[in-house]
Amino acid sequence: LEIRMQKGNENLVHANAAAELKLWLGRLTGGDYPVRETPSAERNIKIFLGASYAKPHFAKDLETLAAGDALDGYAIRVKGGDIYIFGALPKGTLNGVYAFLESNTDIIFPRWSPEELDAVYTVHPDLAVVCADTLDKPRLILRGWLGAARNLARNKCNFYHAGFDAQAWGGYLEAGGHCFSLSYNAG
Repeated sequence: LEIRMQKGNENLVHANAAAELKLWLGRLTGGDYPVRETPSAERNIKIFLGASYAKPHFAKDLETLAAGDALDGYAIRVKGGDIYIFGALPKGTLNGVYAFLESNTDIIFPRWSPEELDAVYTVHPDLAVVCADTLDKPRLILRGWLGAARNLARNKCNFYHAGFDAQAWGGYLEAGGHCFSLSYNAG
């Protein structure tokens, strides 16, 4: 179901992952972070998003993330001084972006909030990356709550209440009742 729901939206979800990383790194540091399809020749730290960049270096992680039922897990790794954020599916990469931000800053994405309070954080012009070696695979296949805010996606939910462009953010629209997990993978 996850693969079928994301079919055709992969580029849009990846674009959201890049846009969100650019937006929040800019807000958190006051800097400007260009998004490129190919790495620049500059000698600087690069952040690579998505499975295609990670596959040559982290194939085992991708195998782990693609196994089982919940496929929107993520990994954050460092190789050669560069940072790789990826998932087996684009939603995993998007979740990895939020995990990277949360692990390396004090940012909090409120679950339900007005647009003017989309996050709480401190600006740090000299952001230090202290956590960039993790793999997280959710045990719950569907995760969500009532609400139509992008912050549900930012809280790594994948099941949204109506009124939100769920597929553009790698998730599903709630079909009725309260949000819940339909399945639990105890493995």
